[in-house]
Amino acid sequence: MRGVGADSLDQVALEEASGVGVVVTREDIAAEVAKAVEEVAERFAAWQALEERRQRLTGNERLRLERAAVAQFIEWFIEQLGDS
Repeated sequence: MRGVGADSLDQVALEEASGVGVVVTREDIAAEVAKAVEEVAERFAAWQALEERRQRLTGNERLRLERAAVAQFIEWFIEQLGDS
């Protein structure tokens, strides 16, 4: 491989940073997928409960609840960005 820029390429560091040699089994993948699906299912169940409650509320109560739900979603979304 040829160097890029003034420094030469540190192939060992590149391979380590890119995950060369990391072993991921089917079971590892299945466990992570199951975890992700469970998280989404929990969030959907919570959303359904909020939606059922929202339908019974007055205008001001509904607005307060929707603001809280949006704030919770934004917090969750920011956490997801941090995990990436």
